[in-house]
Amino acid sequence: MNKGFAIAIDGPVASGKGTLAPSLARKLKGFYLDTGAMYRCVALYTIQQNIDPANKNVIEKLCREIEISFKDGKTFMDGKDVSEKIRTSDVSRISPIIAGFSGVREELIKKQKEITRQELGLGKIVVVEGRDIATIVLPDAEFKLYLTASVEARAKRRQMQLAGQGEKIDLEKVLHDTNERDKKDIEINKTLVKEPNEYGYELLDNSGMTQDETLNSVLDLLTKKGLIS
Repeated sequence: MNKGFAIAIDGPVASGKGTLAPSLARKLKGFYLDTGAMYRCVALYTIQQNIDPANKNVIEKLCREIEISFKDGKTFMDGKDVSEKIRTSDVSRISPIIAGFSGVREELIKKQKEITRQELGLGKIVVVEGRDIATIVLPDAEFKLYLTASVEARAKRRQMQLAGQGEKIDLEKVLHDTNERDKKDIEINKTLVKEPNEYGYELLDNSGMTQDETLNSVLDLLTKKGLIS
C-alpha cells in the first residue's frame, strides 16, 4: 500500500479553494475533504429548523448530532445530498457566525481530523481546504498552500457563482460582503491568518489565472517539493 500524505489548502472566501481542491484530488486520485461545507451544513440545518443563528448553546449541541459525509465530490447531511443547498446566500451569511462558536469548531475539527486519519490510513492523498487547515486542523500536513486573489477578483467570482444559482446581486454588495467576510475571518473568528508566509505556506495569487492554470501551478509546486513526479 502506498503511503498517503496530506495537502492543506487555506485562503479567503472565493479564492478558488473549492474549485481547486476537488480538481487536485481527482488529478491525484485522492480524497477531497471540504471543511467549509461542514460549517455550511450546520448553518443549513439551523435555517431548516428555524433556529436563531445567534443561539450558541443550541447550535453547539445540534452540531454533534448532525452526520456529515463526503462521496464522489458531493456533500451529504444525514444521508441527503445538500451540495447545492449549502451554497445559497443565506447559508453563506450565517456560516461565519456558526464558525465563530468554539463548540462548533471543536466538534467539526474533531470530525475533520478523524476523516483525514482514516483516509491517510488507506494510503490516500488527502486534500483538505478551508481557512485554518494548515494551522489548526492539519499542522503536520506535508504540503501547505495559501490560495488567494484580489478582493475584486473574488467578488466577481462570488457574484458569478450566485448568478449560477439564480441569485442576482449587485457587485458592490458582493464586494462589501467579501470585505466583511475577510475582516470577520481574520479579526473576529481568527480562522484565517493575516501573514501566511509566517506559517510555512506556499503562497499562490490566482487573480489572473484560469482554473486550469491554478491547478497546474499547484501541481508544479508539488513536483518541486518531491511529493509527486
